[in-house]
Amino acid sequence: METNPEVNIPILVVDDEESLRHTFKIFLKREGYGPIVLATNFEEAVAELNSQSFDLIISDIVLGGNTGIDLLKRIREINITCPVIMVTGYPNVDTASEALRFGAFDYIQKPVEKEQLLKTTRLALQQYRLQHEKQKAEEEKEQYRCYLDTLFRSVSDSIITIDKDRNIVKMNQAARTFFGTVNPTVTEGANLAIACGGNTHCFFKDDAEKVLRSGIEIKEHRIEFTTESMHQMVVSICISPLEDGRGGFHGVVIVIRDMTCILEPGQSKQRNSFHRMIGASPVMQTVYTMIENVGKVDSAVLITGESGTGKELATEALHLESHRKNRPLVKVDCTAIPENLLESELFGHKKGSFTGADQDRMGRILQADGGTLFLDEIGDVSSMMQLRLLRFLQEKTFYPVGRDTSIQVDVRIIAATNVKLLEKVRQGKFREDLYFRLRGDW
Repeated sequence: METNPEVNIPILVVDDEESLRHTFKIFLKREGYGPIVLATNFEEAVAELNSQSFDLIISDIVLGGNTGIDLLKRIREINITCPVIMVTGYPNVDTASEALRFGAFDYIQKPVEKEQLLKTTRLALQQYRLQHEKQKAEEEKEQYRCYLDTLFRSVSDSIITIDKDRNIVKMNQAARTFFGTVNPTVTEGANLAIACGGNTHCFFKDDAEKVLRSGIEIKEHRIEFTTESMHQMVVSICISPLEDGRGGFHGVVIVIRDMTCILEPGQSKQRNSFHRMIGASPVMQTVYTMIENVGKVDSAVLITGESGTGKELATEALHLESHRKNRPLVKVDCTAIPENLLESELFGHKKGSFTGADQDRMGRILQADGGTLFLDEIGDVSSMMQLRLLRFLQEKTFYPVGRDTSIQVDVRIIAATNVKLLEKVRQGKFREDLYFRLRGDW
């Protein structure tokens, strides 16, 4: 006989006829159900219900001084939701109607045939399982909704959702506080065109429009602007399409992080040094503040300036101001390594991949995993190396020399050059797409 694949399905059988109770138990156990608990009357059945839970109850309609209807009423009074099958020897319309009115799944007539019992049991358990799964899914959905709602309210970043018609659907408290100072016209219910119409402080509008049109996410776009009170601000913006997981597009969600360095009360506005950098001039104060702001934004950075102006010191400060400060800072001077070895130096190589490769070598990129990679004098690398670096920046994966499987890493790139890189771009000597990637403009 085929065995039911279900396991651990407790069933309570209530009947004052011993032979019928044990017959039901044999039929059900052979199908793989169990444990099967037996009760002879109303009181025993209630005691069992109070001591353990069941997935199904099968009860005779006649239980000595009580009836199966009495048991059914008690079952519902104590909030037991499992299905109940009633067994009757004298079926009539009133009895059936009353049993169904109090929530019985079905009733079957004596003498009970084995196939009828098993079929009704199978259907009752299927319905119970579906109801249980639905209730569990609804509870998980509500729990997840409450979790997201709590997260939405408590997060310190400003969060705004905008529908595809450009209406501002929802803002968290941080966003309401932020825009209450920066641009009070940005409120829930307002349309983007009206809220930002003619207002120079709607710094996120262009990016929001771009994502609404293209559906392509914008990650960590840094924006500097001046408020109406002439306060200089730096913000980091992330904008993602708001999708339902089935291809439907509902709008965008905008996350705004205020990166402006706010001095603590009593803190001096002028610093004589910053990490290993020294200087107290207004220009250096601006540099210190910029490094603090940019360091916290996890995107690529391009530092330009003549030799000896402190590009390496600025890199160290950026690394120490980032969340990667406890991870490696790996430095590579691109002009100090011969062109034919630079690829192996950066990406590593597999043993035997070229003459002299007598062992596997971990490249500088892999050494910097989780931290920062500093590429000094990036303006002098070859066009082939520019292409490899571009692919790495786009995909965050690379292939060591001689290896046909990729390696994925989490590395922040800081590049520096003493040449006028934009001029080299115009001359066709440096890739424009790599130039903008290194600047963090993507």
